[in-house]
Amino acid sequence: MDNFLTTDEIILSLVQSKEKTIAEYKKLENKNKFKINKKLIFWSIVILAVLHLVFMGLPLALKENSSSLMGYEYGVVFKKNQDATGQLVGSVTRVESIDPNEIEVGDDILIYGLYDVGDYYWQVEVVDIDSNAQTLRATYDGNIKNTYTFDEIQGEIGNEANLVGMFYYTASTPRGFIIMIFFHALIVYVAHYILIQNKKKDKENEVLKDGQEA
Repeated sequence: MDNFLTTDEIILSLVQSKEKTIAEYKKLENKNKFKINKKLIFWSIVILAVLHLVFMGLPLALKENSSSLMGYEYGVVFKKNQDATGQLVGSVTRVESIDPNEIEVGDDILIYGLYDVGDYYWQVEVVDIDSNAQTLRATYDGNIKNTYTFDEIQGEIGNEANLVGMFYYTASTPRGFIIMIFFHALIVYVAHYILIQNKKKDKENEVLKDGQEA
């Protein structure tokens, strides 16, 4: 008879069991929410990486049309008044579109691929304009003057590229775009390792912790 529980003891035991069940359920619910959040964070990173790659790939995909469609592009610019036969110093700069009909004498414009040095932009100063012939004369070093058609005008120099501009310019070449793909793949891999792959290890730690609490 001593082994039987009283009514109060039975009620107390049921209440404690219910409270424990509710606490465990809430704990499990919170864990599941956290796991879902981890997946959301990971897939958000993946989507952002893909969108960023698409944006970075625009100059490579659009090529000559990128400037006319977006209003600008990035390229290596040799600023004027340097010795074309000596050591040239260039910088990655934003190349902005310009209307040839609005150019005036004394303006600086950009011409592409002068002196067979490579695929670079050269900043030249306009010294004469023939609107009827759609041509102008400009100089790079202040001495030699060359004639260019309006179609050869690539734009005008903008601000030097920031970090985003450097990425944008790097992705404008096939080799640079491949590097960008590997870079984004590395980011996704690290995110997957931290948010998803470590889930098993976290689960083992949680089981161990629950065992210690019990």
